[in-house]
Amino acid sequence: MSGIPATVTSTPESFTPAFTRVQQEGEADCAFACIAMIVGKTLDEVRTAAIEAFRFPAHPPRWITEDLICSLLAHYQYVATVYKEFTSFSELPPLAILLTDYLPELEMGRHVIYHRGRASHDPNVNVHYIIDPAYWIRPQDHVRAALPPTAYFIGIHAMQQKAKTSK
Repeated sequence: MSGIPATVTSTPESFTPAFTRVQQEGEADCAFACIAMIVGKTLDEVRTAAIEAFRFPAHPPRWITEDLICSLLAHYQYVATVYKEFTSFSELPPLAILLTDYLPELEMGRHVIYHRGRASHDPNVNVHYIIDPAYWIRPQDHVRAALPPTAYFIGIHAMQQKAKTSK
């Protein structure tokens, strides 16, 4: 684990996301895809960790809970908050999983990654974008600066590593 990138490779015309997009395969594995992007694993590796370490059902019916999202991120040395109600993008931490397309009557939505960092070409410029794991969206929407309507978010940061002591 290398932590959360503070800089995004960029030029005035373009940027390269700090995370590699992982596409979700099913209708309900967007959170797993987001976790895979953050921790640098495949979707299958994250799903397997959920099944083996956290007793996630191997076959439907299933739903990825807030507790499972937080537990999986901790498994990979990240700390995640509980869902927090979204009010503005200025309140978001540098890395978050956003709950978008939220349907209050079903208490369901879908997950995307939000990342904010400094532009490598000018450290005075903030670059913020989302990475959307949905398989049904247009390729030009996989990574975009246009931020979607958001209901809730989970803030994420790297776990503090304990200092090694010598004897």
